[in-house]
Amino acid sequence: MTGKVKTNLNGTTVEQFMSMVEMYLDSLEKPVFSQIIPDIQSVREKLKEMKSLQDKVKEGSHKAVHLRNTVRKSINADMSRMCEWVNILAHGNIEILSQCAFERVKSRSASPVPPGIRKLIVHRSEERGKATVAWKGNGSKFYRAQMTLNPNEHSSWKDIATVTSNRCDLDGLPVGMFCYFRVQGVNATGAGEFSDICMYMAS
Repeated sequence: MTGKVKTNLNGTTVEQFMSMVEMYLDSLEKPVFSQIIPDIQSVREKLKEMKSLQDKVKEGSHKAVHLRNTVRKSINADMSRMCEWVNILAHGNIEILSQCAFERVKSRSASPVPPGIRKLIVHRSEERGKATVAWKGNGSKFYRAQMTLNPNEHSSWKDIATVTSNRCDLDGLPVGMFCYFRVQGVNATGAGEFSDICMYMAS
């Protein structure tokens, strides 16, 4: 959970809406919320009006439907402002937030880092010193490709491309030498494991 609250009024029936608003208002009748904006009593007056209009709707008044919906929108806006006020007052203080009936905002789980890259292959080009490295995409935000001439030396790996697709075209490869490639996926959470190393002789 995070240190914020929200209303949960959207998508409710008229009866549910009125009941929830009344519950919210009752929970805010505490000293800690004494300076809340909008004023609780003014919202109670609107709620009373909405209940009266709802009775007329049940009696078959078509005019009352529009008026009731207008009052409902006004109350909904008031409750949203109250919720914002509570969040500002609490500033993440769970003890204060727990004193009102507003729903706590659930924290979003961070996405896992991308899985390791699979099926890394190098496609030979007809042009001298060129090749295309390709792999099976895994939904990463972008991919980081590296190359070395000596895979046993950890510090020799160098970034050669950062792409959003699952392939990258390379040129300037050292002709007649073995080149080694690896790729990893990266998202907002972090970088995944590198792929298995793919060896290629540039020509």
